[in-house]
Parts: sequence; C-alpha cells; structure tokens
Amino acid sequence: MKNKKNYLIEEDFLGEGIKAIFSKKSFFSGSYFLMMNETSRESFINLESLLKKEEGITIKNLFVPNAEHTNNIVNLDNNFAYKYAVYGKSRDVLLSMPKELCDAIYTRDASKNLIIMPADCCCIGLYDYSNNIRAIIHAGWRGIKENIIQKTIEKLKTEGLICNSTKAICFPSISYENYEIDEKIAKEFAILIQKLGLKKKKYLKNTNNNSYYLNLKELQVQQLEIAGISKENILTMNYDTYSSKEQDGTYMFHSYRRDRGEWRNIAILTGEKEKEE
Repeated sequence: MKNKKNYLIEEDFLGEGIKAIFSKKSFFSGSYFLMMNETSRESFINLESLLKKEEGITIKNLFVPNAEHTNNIVNLDNNFAYKYAVYGKSRDVLLSMPKELCDAIYTRDASKNLIIMPADCCCIGLYDYSNNIRAIIHAGWRGIKENIIQKTIEKLKTEGLICNSTKAICFPSISYENYEIDEKIAKEFAILIQKLGLKKKKYLKNTNNNSYYLNLKELQVQQLEIAGISKENILTMNYDTYSSKEQDGTYMFHSYRRDRGEWRNIAILTGEKEKEE
C-alpha cells in the first residue's frame, strides 16, 4: 500500500487492476452528496482529475450505498431506481445512489466504481476475481451487530461468489482505543461476541466510567473469516481515522467522533482493469 500526499492506494492485493483508494482530509471533504454544497462538489471534481493524472484511473461513474446503518444489500446491475448528482464543468462525473436504503452494493459491471463516504465506520471492499464480482460494504456498529458483512457474503454466494477466490480489503476506520460506546450497546455486543465464540477482552473493554471501548476493526475481520474469507485474503489498511497524523502533526482523515462535523472521507473500489498489451 502506498501512502501518497492526498490519499492511500492499494494497487496489487486485489489483482486484475482493481484498486482500493482512501482519501485524506487535506484533499477531500465530501458531505452527503445530495446536499450539493460547493466544497463537496469541488472535492469530487479535483479527485477525478487527480486520480486520472497520477494513477491513470477514470472514476466518472460512481455508485454509493444509500447508507442508513441497515443490513440491506443492493445489486446495482438489477437496480434502476437511483438518486443522482452530477459534477464537473462538462457535467461528466456522475454519482448514483440507490433509492432503496442499503449499506452494501455489488456489481459485475467493470464501468462502475464503488464508493462509500465514511467518517469513522468500517468499510470493506470485496473482489471475487474468478467471477468478476465486486462489492463495497458500510459497517458501523449497527451493521456489525446485524451481521451486514456475513449477510453480504452469503448473498453474493447465491450470485456465484467463491470464497477461495475472493479478496477483502478493510479501509481505515476508528481504532479500539478511540471508539467509546455506552453500557447498553456494550451488552448487545457482549452477546454477539459470545455467539461468535470470541474472547471478550479482545473486542470489548471497560473504560471504568460506565462506558466501553469496542474493537470494530477486529470484529470486521472476524466476520469476514466466519463468512469464509481466508485470513491471507484479507488486507487491512491499518490507519485510525480518529488519531492518525501526517509528519507535520495534522490529522490524516476526517473523523466524526473527533470533530463532530459533516465532512466525510471517501473509500473507492475501482472497476477499471489493466489494459492488455
């Protein structure tokens, strides 16, 4: 994985020219795209231009889940009901969102680039290179609790996905020591952790003030493995959206928990394959 000035990029792990990209705070400031504010608009235009210049990637056709902390999954290839936003002077950067609430989307169409705009939540990209299936999953604490990752993989298996040829990439998210939850939510996760047969102390820790730290990063990996994705086929971008900093001391990413603001990062799973010579 390369740590570039404006984004992180993993070019090799997924194979077939599929790339995983995560923006940095200094360059991309997206908000819920239908707000169409000028900062968000400029961020998409600049991102499209930069990735084309630096990586040779075209991301004019973007698809984002209509995320609402659900466990719903949408097949983009069979869905025709979308909300749209158009960016760029020539209005050629198209951002599409299914009207149906969903926290996971998937496709076989290589022209569709899959994105999520997270603040601290887990985001997972999946690619089955034997069946050309790509998916992106938004997994906050509610999604993790409702098994959105496992349910997405089980759904994809009915579409032909083969776990042995599927690779997963976990984008940056908030770390264990910075993700604090209340006692009620902690009790719900204690039940889940027990059901999964995991050791509680690795995933849930008392802060000594009636709250708990929750290890979403590791829970997402465990759910991937339980669903059938082997450990060697899982790569984690091991950065913390809350605390990771650049060399000059500035924060690398937007974080809702830290800033309580509207701005979001962007996670991209590209659909462009390397051109054959």
